[in-house]
Amino acid sequence: MASVERELHDWLRQQIDDSTSSSVLLGVGDDAAVIQGQTCPAVVSTDTIAQGTHFLVAEHSLELIGRKSLAVNLSDIAAMGAKPRTILLHWLLPDDFTLEQAKSLFFGVQQLADQYNVHVVGGDTNCWSGGLVVGATVLGGVESANAAWRISGASSGDAIFVSGRFGGSILGHHLTFDPAVELAAALGKLNVVAAATDASDSLASDLNAMAIASGCGAEITLDRIPIADGAFQLARESVHDSSDALAVKQQAIDHALFDGEDFGLILAIPESKISILDANDSVARQLTRIGTFVSQQGLWTRKADGALEAIEPKGYDH
Repeated sequence: MASVERELHDWLRQQIDDSTSSSVLLGVGDDAAVIQGQTCPAVVSTDTIAQGTHFLVAEHSLELIGRKSLAVNLSDIAAMGAKPRTILLHWLLPDDFTLEQAKSLFFGVQQLADQYNVHVVGGDTNCWSGGLVVGATVLGGVESANAAWRISGASSGDAIFVSGRFGGSILGHHLTFDPAVELAAALGKLNVVAAATDASDSLASDLNAMAIASGCGAEITLDRIPIADGAFQLARESVHDSSDALAVKQQAIDHALFDGEDFGLILAIPESKISILDANDSVARQLTRIGTFVSQQGLWTRKADGALEAIEPKGYDH
């Protein structure tokens, strides 16, 4: 499904001509659209999560499911360097869903909305014979169109930074993660980000998409990737001899690269601006440099002998 999604996005970009509308500043192809408003540009993101693919009703609380439906959208807004403001909800509820269950779903949304001072202003709710499907449209803002981060702004030589830790999100992080709204706001004030996206499909897949959109490649150092505890837990469970530290670490790295739904930021920061980042310790310590954008297209790491090795940009199919 993930490959069909990317193919559809590519096809849609060929069908939609944003140049015919002066109000569309950034259309199909990024984490969110940017539309000219009366006083400042509006940033608009919409995302939907579905039972069986993004959550399991039998295992996950409705509050956490509602929370995630908003969190994934706030993550996209953060990846644009924008401030979220208002929310529209769109829900498809199973026919046997009760009012109390719907209230629990909303409480999860409202708790996260209150945390980031965004407001539910409406939406659409329907019942149907299928499973639970919940989504949202979040409207945010930036001071100017140039202030919005884009996935396509990286250049060869830019440093690759990430926020958060990667891998093992299936153990619960995909429901409880905090979108990087506040970090994005702090980075925006520093004016150091050349390009950005969030890691939803996977670190490898989304970094590769960022490199392709920017017309370059990416070389990363695997030992620099911040790996989540969940990735090590899954690695120990899957490695035959869990006392084999090297095998466990390699498996954990694979989880960090390919698992998906970590929702950390992936950032391109020019070398000339790293000193500005380093001067702000509260922001700098939330980021980890894992590599550099390079001229040779593709996703790469360097082996012990110095030779480049390609990394397959696999990710979570959702």
